[in-house]
Amino acid sequence: MKILLADDEKINLLSASKLLETHGHTVVTAVNGLQVLNLLKDQDFDCIVLDIEMPILNGLETAKQIQDHSVFGEKSKIPIIGMTGHSFQDSQEYFKIAGIKHYVSKPFDIEELVQTIEKSTSSN
Repeated sequence: MKILLADDEKINLLSASKLLETHGHTVVTAVNGLQVLNLLKDQDFDCIVLDIEMPILNGLETAKQIQDHSVFGEKSKIPIIGMTGHSFQDSQEYFKIAGIKHYVSKPFDIEELVQTIEKSTSSN
C-alpha cells in the first residue's frame, strides 16, 4: 500500500516509515497537517497515519479537513489512523468527530500499526 505518514517528531517519522517499508509498503512522509493536505491534493494514498499533536495543523484538524473538504472528492474516504500518546478513552469522541475510526498508541508497536492499517483499509 501507499501510506501517507505524518509526525512532527523526526525519530518517530523515520522509524515508522522504515518499519512500514520493511513490511512492503511505500511511505510518503509529512511533518505537519498542512503538508498532508498538500500531498493529498497531488498524490493518491491507500491510508493516512496522522500524529494527533503536530504543529501548524494538528491531526484532528487535518482529518476534519480531509473529510469535509470538497477538494478531495473520493480521497475524503481514505482511511485515517490516529497516533496518540494520550489515553484513547480521553480522545475517543474527538477522534470520532474528526472521522478517525482507528488509532494506535505511542510509542507504537509496528505489528499493531500494520494490523491497524490492514484493518482500516479492509473495512473501507
